[in-house]
Amino acid sequence: MAWKPNLSWAPNAFVLGATALLAMLTVLGALAIRPMQESISTHDETTAAESALQSATPTEVRTIIEKQFTTGVVTRVVDGDTLEMEIDGKRVNVRLFGIDAPEMSQPFGHESKDFLARRILNEELIVIPRDIDRYNRLVAGLYRSSDKGISSISIGMAYEGFGWAYREYLKEELEFYLLSETDAKKHKRGLWVADGAVPPWEWRKQKPVSQ
Repeated sequence: MAWKPNLSWAPNAFVLGATALLAMLTVLGALAIRPMQESISTHDETTAAESALQSATPTEVRTIIEKQFTTGVVTRVVDGDTLEMEIDGKRVNVRLFGIDAPEMSQPFGHESKDFLARRILNEELIVIPRDIDRYNRLVAGLYRSSDKGISSISIGMAYEGFGWAYREYLKEELEFYLLSETDAKKHKRGLWVADGAVPPWEWRKQKPVSQ
């Protein structure tokens, strides 16, 4: 029987550390290596109601980092690797761990954003906190749990061709992301349909963007 996490578990009842849990979930996501399931939500980003939630303070974001895992609901998608979530009753800016999606000013930037929004907007996801970046965003791995197992949102984005493996920040997980990216490139999915795709980190050097 496939293991499925009980989302009501308290963090202190979970025996694995955050790094071990992330590694396990990443492996499961890579083994699944399938397109992400469509969201059951009938709402899209243009019709989602404006959130009345208060933004999490820097202190509250640091509190989330201290957790082994938590859950949150996606309330807004900003681009292919950035979103807002309701976590612990607060609005939190989240940067997807593991991938770098095209900038909005870049070819396939809007397609990447739309793809992500169609699949996770209004969904409750497992959140594995990793870090806080210089823009005070929570860097986290996001995972979907279903009767088919656990799948990684970031790996799904790479697999569908809407993000690069973020080589600078990936270590032991890099091979799983590269497998997905390579498969997307081989089969010309997403941004790989055209030749000459420029990684976002190179694009930013040429055309600095504001966050």
